[in-house]
Amino acid sequence: LCFVQIYLELILGNQPKLAREFFEKYKGQQEGREDDLFELTTITTKEALQLNSTFSHFRSNKYVIRMCKDSFNCLLSHLQDNSHVLLLNLINLHLYVDVFDGLPKQPSQLALSNSTMMGDGMKSVNQQKMHYGVVHPPALLNALLDPDEFDDPGGEGETDPKKKKKKEKMILATVKLKDKTESHAPLPGRIPYPPLTEADIAANNEMIQELTGRYRITHGNQPTIAYYTFLNAKDVVNCADLSEDCKVLAAGCQNSAVKVWSLTRNKIYKMKEAAELDSLNLADENIIDMIMDERTGTQSLTLHGHIGPVYDVSTNYNKSLILSCGDDCTARLWSLQTHTQLVSYRAHEHTVWCCAWSPLGHYFATGGADRLVI
Repeated sequence: LCFVQIYLELILGNQPKLAREFFEKYKGQQEGREDDLFELTTITTKEALQLNSTFSHFRSNKYVIRMCKDSFNCLLSHLQDNSHVLLLNLINLHLYVDVFDGLPKQPSQLALSNSTMMGDGMKSVNQQKMHYGVVHPPALLNALLDPDEFDDPGGEGETDPKKKKKKEKMILATVKLKDKTESHAPLPGRIPYPPLTEADIAANNEMIQELTGRYRITHGNQPTIAYYTFLNAKDVVNCADLSEDCKVLAAGCQNSAVKVWSLTRNKIYKMKEAAELDSLNLADENIIDMIMDERTGTQSLTLHGHIGPVYDVSTNYNKSLILSCGDDCTARLWSLQTHTQLVSYRAHEHTVWCCAWSPLGHYFATGGADRLVI
């Protein structure tokens, strides 16, 4: 880092000849940085430095270095005793030394917490307010409160007391959801959501119906538990994920496969071929069931596409899509309706360890060994 800063100081001081001599004299000490050194040789003027984002970042931000207290004190004593004023100025201007107590650590230990090549994020980033509350899209809540969905709950048209009380509970639960505000939630318009489909509204109405039928857990009313065991697995099972309604189980394996099981009597069906779909009436209210080929029903499904172990899987809220990630530096999107891979995302440079859907399934996030969350 000091090598780069001294070279850039000479360039900014209109000393390109001295900068070149300094570069040729000390470049042999910069092992493993051949690509960076080649890029550095292209900077011979102030204008070239301004156009290079990488080395401009070196000048405008402080690079974070972790050192134990004893090592830092020895470094300062050495620089002061030998009157290395230039190096002291470079440290003060372009380095942030994170001093910790205790014994010195090995480079491999420091690598777990050190900066990336571009340094740590700006300190001001952590001073901004975090919006981590749950956002309830107004379109979804308005759809849930649609009177047509509940057949005039609580009105004179309902004569069965039990059904009338159940519908009143459903409306009450939805109203509470709409009125509930979280102080840490972002504004509703900050995160754009695509228009809701009828299937989305039906799925959320079903969720509210299930919520109204739940019982309070007490000492005398304990919940039941279902255990699932992987038997005869060909290779190690690295991860597993249950859908929100616990009807679909997905698992990622060491042999690069993604396996999916239906935990109910409902099988996993594949969509019909295009020629068969053309003859269907899209206005039919049972179109979702009609587009599925009953001949392809199966209780389990294996998806192949990864090149290496799969480390995480995630099922979206309506069980139509599965997200997976693994050792091949990719995140992959799978369709349970076509039994195929839809997209392969290659934004990470190293192993992708984890992935997760947003509550409504419009967004997802991944985290990898390159210390990036995308």
